[in-house]
Amino acid sequence: MKQITPEQRTEWIMKQLHISRQELSETLGVSLSSVAMYFSGYHRIRRVVALAIQASYGISADWLMYDKKPRFIKKPDEKISDEAMEIAIMYNLLPKKLQEVADTMMSGLQKL
Repeated sequence: MKQITPEQRTEWIMKQLHISRQELSETLGVSLSSVAMYFSGYHRIRRVVALAIQASYGISADWLMYDKKPRFIKKPDEKISDEAMEIAIMYNLLPKKLQEVADTMMSGLQKL
């Protein structure tokens, strides 16, 4: 069975939700050509982009990146705050082991 890439999952869910590439580029604050490069295979979607999509549209970053369910999370935020984007960037820079610790902590906090 062929592995589906994060880029393919992102493009599929965008079609399902009627999100254009233009809208995605505006929401993420990146150029339309950058978005096109994700779907052409020229660039890979990084975790920070998946987290921005999660914050904007309520689509799980773990589903986009790793096909882990659930596909959707709580209702998406209206806009990504500068603080949320900064946290997403810092998270992306953490070593994998520390990301796992951060994921566990966030999971516990969400249950509160």
